[in-house]
Amino acid sequence: MTEQKVTTKDFEKMFRFENGTLPEFICRELETTASAHHLADAQELAEYVLDFLRRIDHKTITRTKAENLAAFETGWTENYNKLLRDGVSLNSLKPGYFRGNKFLRYNNQLIVSNNLQLEFDLFTIARYCIFYKYLNNSDTICELGCGSCQNILMLSEMFKDAALIAADWTCAAKKIADHLGTSLKRNISGHVLDMMDIRDVNFIPPGSAIITIHAFEQLGTNFAGILDFMIKSRPRIVVQYEPVLEYYSESNLYDFLALKYCRKRNYLENYLAALKQLEQQGKIEIISTYRPFLGGVLHESSLIVWRPLY
Repeated sequence: MTEQKVTTKDFEKMFRFENGTLPEFICRELETTASAHHLADAQELAEYVLDFLRRIDHKTITRTKAENLAAFETGWTENYNKLLRDGVSLNSLKPGYFRGNKFLRYNNQLIVSNNLQLEFDLFTIARYCIFYKYLNNSDTICELGCGSCQNILMLSEMFKDAALIAADWTCAAKKIADHLGTSLKRNISGHVLDMMDIRDVNFIPPGSAIITIHAFEQLGTNFAGILDFMIKSRPRIVVQYEPVLEYYSESNLYDFLALKYCRKRNYLENYLAALKQLEQQGKIEIISTYRPFLGGVLHESSLIVWRPLY
């Protein structure tokens, strides 16, 4: 089978950088990543589809809100304990659900790699691209749904003078954020925020940048409250890397499967349509939205960048 590697040109295309403008540190990350892969053959495709169908039929595919919160509290507590034991590092904050898999959705195809962590490795590089492109010159950056705070650590390394606000519905995430602020001697603050039940909270200074990474996916169609909260916070920019089901095509096998998975998990849906309606009403401006075609094992995220119009 013909082996290929993921290149800087691939990432320039995926995240819409002009030719030759990908930062050197991102190029180095790509060069040191074991990205060799081949397109899945017929036998591998059958294996992938069979495993996929078993997953979406499993009884644990759906969880109540309480079950979901408990699962994330447990997961981020494990990261917090690892942080205390092993020290501050991206590895300490790596979410436990990146268990490893030889399959990966990539460039609208299914690829196979001996690097079982290729999904996570490319996801990390994708975040560097997104942060570099959209968050430069941000004095304050707030992440909603910060989880293990790995993004917060990455941002603290990239933007050493920025104030960082980490918000999540778990208490463990707040502990991680506060520990990072203390141990790194950085302006990092943690806040408990349930995006499905917004109360009277006001911790985001006007003119901040707001980001969400794989966090809104948990909201399903229950995003009206948090969307209103973001608009009222008057950020200068909102950068979201989330599932956008509108970009899937039911005539494509991999997209059809991803749609079934996302809907079975009750993942984010109709969010982009809601933003477009707000834009038509003159309340926000959508700066950019596109699908990079860089996936996970089961589904993909797309980029939505927007800002409120004051």
